[in-house]
Amino acid sequence: MTNKMRRTGKTELTDDELILLDILFDGRVRQRMLRRKYFQEQWNYQPHNLDDDELLVTLKKLVDSGFLEITDEQSDIIYAMTPLGGQKWESERLPVWHRFATEFYGRTLRDSPYVTILAITAEARDDLWNLGNETHLFKYRTGFLKKITTKNFDNHSMDFDWKQFPELHALVATIRDRNPLEYCDWERFNQKRTFWRTIGESDKFWGEATNSSANKLDN
Repeated sequence: MTNKMRRTGKTELTDDELILLDILFDGRVRQRMLRRKYFQEQWNYQPHNLDDDELLVTLKKLVDSGFLEITDEQSDIIYAMTPLGGQKWESERLPVWHRFATEFYGRTLRDSPYVTILAITAEARDDLWNLGNETHLFKYRTGFLKKITTKNFDNHSMDFDWKQFPELHALVATIRDRNPLEYCDWERFNQKRTFWRTIGESDKFWGEATNSSANKLDN
C-alpha cells in the first residue's frame, strides 16, 4: 500500500500524525513498531516521514493533546487511541463502519486451522467469507461452520478502546492449512470486495460516510 490516503482536512493534524492514528484505530501498538524503519513492512501501509527523535516528539504531542494514551510502560511503551483521538481520526478518514470486517486465524485443540470473521453487519461478514473462499484467501473444508450475532465474542472484540458497536456478527469455520499470501488472488479480491479490513482498503469507499446513514452503527 503506497498510495496516499485521502483526508478531509477538517483537523489540525499533520499527515504524519494522521498516519500514526491510522495504525492505532483498531488496536494498541508498541512504540517500537511505529518507527519508520519497521513501519511499511509491519503495516503494509504508507510510511510516515519522522525519524526516531521526531517520532517521540510527535507521539508525546498526541498524548498531551488527548488523542492517544499510554497503556503500558513495562518493557515497551504501548499506545492506544482515545475517544477524542478517534473523533479526530473519523472526521479525516470518514470510515464507512457498516462495511468494516476483519479476520483472525488460529488452531483448534486438535491442531486444525480455523478462521474467525468479525464484522459490524452480517452482510459484511458474509461478503468476506464468500469472497475469501472464492479468491482462496482461505479455503473451507467440510467441517465446523457457525454464524453468531453477539455483543462480545470470546477474546476477539471490536469494542475498540475508543469506540463501541451495538453488536458483532461473527463466523467461525475450519479451513484448509494454507498460506493466503501464496494462494490468494489479491487482484480479484480487491476488485470485488464490498468491505474493508484495513485503513488502506477503506479508501475504496471514500465519500460514502457523508451519507447520513453511513455511520449510524456506533453508540
